[in-house]
Amino acid sequence: MAIPTEVIYSVFHLRVGNVAGTGFTLAADGKEYLITARHVVEKLKNSDCIDVRISGHEGWESLSTAIVGHADGEIDISVLALSRQITRKKLHVLANPGITYGQDAYFLGFPPLITGETILDSTSAINHPLPLVKRCIVSSLGAYNTPILLDGHNIPGFSGGPVVFRPLDSIARQEYKYQIAAVVSGYQMKSESILDEKYQKTSLRYLYNTGIVQAYRINHALDLIQSNPIGVPISI
Repeated sequence: MAIPTEVIYSVFHLRVGNVAGTGFTLAADGKEYLITARHVVEKLKNSDCIDVRISGHEGWESLSTAIVGHADGEIDISVLALSRQITRKKLHVLANPGITYGQDAYFLGFPPLITGETILDSTSAINHPLPLVKRCIVSSLGAYNTPILLDGHNIPGFSGGPVVFRPLDSIARQEYKYQIAAVVSGYQMKSESILDEKYQKTSLRYLYNTGIVQAYRINHALDLIQSNPIGVPISI
């Protein structure tokens, strides 16, 4: 299933000091906001700069930020307002919390050990970084303030990326319109004993990736925006 251009153009590689992750843009009331996982940007302060890969493999740009808000408690979402608009051609993807249990979805991001490719915007001749895309299934919706659980395989670098899906009415009309349901937080790890050559447990243990992705509902980002609507005006 092809991921449409508007989704790709809304996803960005982020760096805050030694911490790397993913973020995506969202439009609300004519303003643009950058959404990411709170643990990626929790050390940022107002007017600090964040590195955003705008174009190509090395097209990093340092942009000053204003903190719109950090979600409360365990909700791993932050919203920032950058010093300028970064999404081209008004290709902003709509937020829609209406993802359903058992539905197919996708999450996008920039693993640090995989540079990825770029796509060429024929109208501006600027290469946009191409995020990696992974497929998943909604395994559990849970309570409002708890993570949505996705059956997929997350790896470092996807934190803060969007979880996108096709709403059921779009599927019924055979339209390929994707919307953003959640923000990737991380993945569940499990500890297991290391066995010896006789398959007996030793005192050593290891952590493994269970294949369960944790993501928080986009509603929390929308609430932060509504309470502090200081995004950058959309002009192009």
